[in-house]
Amino acid sequence: MLSFLDSIIDCLNSNGLKYIVIALESTSFYSTYIADFLSSNEELLPFKSFVYCLNLKTVANYRKSFVYMDKMDPLDAYVIADFARCGRITSRPWRGAQFLALQRLTWHRLHLIECITRETAYKVLYEPLNVVIASSFNVIKATQDEVKSIDKAIEKNIRGLNTTEYQSLASIPGIDPVLASGILAEIGTITSFRSNDALAKYAGLTWRVNQSGNYSSDDTKMTKTGNRYLRYYLIEAANSVKKHVPEYKEYYYKKYGEVTCHQHKRALALTARKLVRLIFSLLTRNQIYSSDKVGEIK
Repeated sequence: MLSFLDSIIDCLNSNGLKYIVIALESTSFYSTYIADFLSSNEELLPFKSFVYCLNLKTVANYRKSFVYMDKMDPLDAYVIADFARCGRITSRPWRGAQFLALQRLTWHRLHLIECITRETAYKVLYEPLNVVIASSFNVIKATQDEVKSIDKAIEKNIRGLNTTEYQSLASIPGIDPVLASGILAEIGTITSFRSNDALAKYAGLTWRVNQSGNYSSDDTKMTKTGNRYLRYYLIEAANSVKKHVPEYKEYYYKKYGEVTCHQHKRALALTARKLVRLIFSLLTRNQIYSSDKVGEIK
């Protein structure tokens, strides 16, 4: 890592450059520690370094424009550099690792939830059926116990941080410490987002238009190109909030009745998008939730 840093500094000094844009593909653990190291390194601070972790799907789509290029690591790096050079980066710079420990817990919790879902949906077509079912129940029970343990660790961690952002989220009826932690672990500071639209796009809560002539389809697919962890916790939060806040319950059922396919998923995702506006408003203004004055920024 140090030799890599020396190469960057030598390049900056020898070319008389005043700032640097560093673009990395977002690859979980690997990109996290590299981005944190480069964004906080004292030797790079005088050069106004900007570090970005890019969405893998976005970079892959951009690479398709290089039709005749071979697939090699140096060429992959060239594509990423060209992506940054052309001004195609729309995400915010790396925010640092303030919520890194909390993020690891919330990510692992989602992993456990997905394990429970897969095990619950597991079907077998062979004997002895009873033994297999019993084994699946044991796995589900053990994983559920692990989730409870992770939940306790998440609550302990977020209360230690005790941020004003946490207080704002926790004030919304239906958002418990785990859901608030899952959202904050991905958002970090709300100042990284210029609007609620930018926050929704970061989470992948946007939809592609399916229209031709005078026809407009009800079946519009969510982009899902954003942060899947943030999207999961926002949707889970929306599902909980609609059970506690009449306005969100009414909105959910209004959207539920607008179409005839994918009713629940669509209505819940749209409710989550509505919740994003509230969250952005509260965090931007450092306010707590009030049923008298919801305060969504449109």
